[in-house]
Amino acid sequence: MLMAASTRRDSHFPTLSLALDPVEAASAIGRDVFGSDALSVEIERVRLKPGRKALIGYRVTGQGIDQRMMVTLWPGGDLARLPKTNGQEGLELPNLLASAWLFPNDRKIVHISDLIAQGRQHGAVDLIHYVPEQGCTVRAGKLYGKVRADDRCAVAARFGRVTPVGIRLAPIVSHDPDKRILWQQAVQGEPVLLSALVGQADVWAPRIAAAISAFQALPQPSGLTSLTVKSIARTITGRIARTASIMPDLDHQLAHLAERLQSLRSPETPLTLAHCDLHPTNLLWDGQSFALIDLDTAALAPAALDYGTLVASIAHRALDAETSVDRIAAMIDLFRAAAAHPHFDWFLAASLLGERLYRCGTRLKSRAFVTRNALVKLAAASLDRMER
Repeated sequence: MLMAASTRRDSHFPTLSLALDPVEAASAIGRDVFGSDALSVEIERVRLKPGRKALIGYRVTGQGIDQRMMVTLWPGGDLARLPKTNGQEGLELPNLLASAWLFPNDRKIVHISDLIAQGRQHGAVDLIHYVPEQGCTVRAGKLYGKVRADDRCAVAARFGRVTPVGIRLAPIVSHDPDKRILWQQAVQGEPVLLSALVGQADVWAPRIAAAISAFQALPQPSGLTSLTVKSIARTITGRIARTASIMPDLDHQLAHLAERLQSLRSPETPLTLAHCDLHPTNLLWDGQSFALIDLDTAALAPAALDYGTLVASIAHRALDAETSVDRIAAMIDLFRAAAAHPHFDWFLAASLLGERLYRCGTRLKSRAFVTRNALVKLAAASLDRMER
């Protein structure tokens, strides 16, 4: 499926369309870096900041090569802005008018090599998740290690002093605040299949609601950030404005929805413990109970935030899997009933527009026009429900 044409034609980045074509990118990278045209490229991640930079994560394979490469496109194709990385000079890619570096070096995550070295003490190291300039997660034996560009590992480490009741948390093994590295034990369970979350929401929605309630009832670690409805609304409306600049065919509709979000904004409520980045892969089911992982973004926030974030994520994934909007709406109804929260719809609409649609444009999480239009439709339906 083709990505939004407005993204491909971003005038700030003259080679963006070329860089987002795996065949053309493989040819350019082969000539500029590896001296070979017999390469394949998989695009693993894209993050676009309109007018500022485009970051693309590639996996390059072929002829004994299996290398992750992070490429940055600067406005106007500026090749002079070579990235400074840990232990490696930046690379020029003249055929893409871009600069690059090779994993495990990173412009902002300076201790990836230390994470890998620590992991090798426990066995073979597998790369689980890598977000350039943000964070890297690996598995070594029965341990999971994470290093970040910021101090969010310290947030997750605070839960090492919390005794969970009603939900399982990954035990903390060690935390190195200087290198921003956190090690945790693996927990039992697997994410619930998307097909089950949508097709059997009557079963899973109450179970997940109970798990969220159990997490919210845990003792609150000290030092967590507080997120108010006002601050959340400010972030969301800013993201909607940036999304509109990337999707100009939706700009008037998005401006109207942003106004409705502000006018229908839920009142301030007491803050509770919240995950703040809840999606299906952060909930692991072992047949009897849920484990909640990736607590780096935990904060004190309105109780409905996690419900809105989770259900919006399920809806987005279901749309990408070509599930009908009617089936997704039925799933949302069941989660709404299970959450039993008066502000569910405001946080759902805010997440659909300020997280999921925003990622369609800035991270190219979805390349289909039908998906982004459906996200807008679902958000509008939630706001309509609030007005009734």
